[in-house]
Amino acid sequence: MVKIFYDWYITIFEGLYSSEGMYSTFSKYNDLFSTLLNNDIFKNIVAAIVSAGMGICLIYFLLDMSDKATAQNFTFEYIMRSFLKLCIAFFLMTHCMDLIKLMVEIGTGLAGNIQTENVGSDFFQNPDNVEAFKNGLTFISLKDGIGYAIKGLLPYVVIFLCNIITIFIAISRVVELTIRAVFAPIGVSDCFVDGSRSNGIRYLKKIAALALQFALMVMITVCIGLLMSAVVGEDSIAAMTDAFEAGFSMGNAFHGGPYFKKDQCIAFLDALFASEHYWTCLALAFTKIGLLIKSISVSNDIIGV
Repeated sequence: MVKIFYDWYITIFEGLYSSEGMYSTFSKYNDLFSTLLNNDIFKNIVAAIVSAGMGICLIYFLLDMSDKATAQNFTFEYIMRSFLKLCIAFFLMTHCMDLIKLMVEIGTGLAGNIQTENVGSDFFQNPDNVEAFKNGLTFISLKDGIGYAIKGLLPYVVIFLCNIITIFIAISRVVELTIRAVFAPIGVSDCFVDGSRSNGIRYLKKIAALALQFALMVMITVCIGLLMSAVVGEDSIAAMTDAFEAGFSMGNAFHGGPYFKKDQCIAFLDALFASEHYWTCLALAFTKIGLLIKSISVSNDIIGV
């Protein structure tokens, strides 16, 4: 019976200890966004928006000049500063796609660097290990299988929900990045009020926050993995996978495919559910969901939006 729940246990293991799934999901949609930026139709739309943005920018410039025309501080220096702001706005509008690409690349690179510190294991990325684990579970008795299924139900639901939220955030992030990228030439056109705190700069900061969100999501996952390993023991992850490798068999006359021995499978499941820390681990999984949902607001705080 326990064999049919093998994917539960793999999902729980990777959800609790690994950031590989998080990184892969965001990388997939990041690649889609990069492909979209190079699409000819998208470029034509952006070119039309740039023209509109330049017109709006000139209006902002004239309004700023007329507003100060009767003021006592309307000097040649002020006129030159306004022209400089106009040049900066034009530069941002004509190069906004390059800036957005750079922001996304920086966020992706930072996420990749964080991912290298992954405390989890890519053990189950190997199909042979998955098959051996699935076959090894057939040796576990029905009674024990029911117990492990009951223990695994709630963690699996939490991790499954976490994975769904991750996909939703990844998709919504890319959609928002796309919309903001399309209208960026208009969004950055207002650079005449408050300097670095202007609406145009704030618009770019929002895009930077979205780019940083990728790295922040991976960081959240890595931190939760570190806390999990600290709760159940720093060597618990290696112990789980090392036990498997010690009990690997390519099969015999009674068992055609590769399998892990019963003792190794039981040791893995016992360590996975960390009986004495079960509720603490579950609380950390719920905490992960909450932090993922709040990730964009934290990213905004980091960038200073």
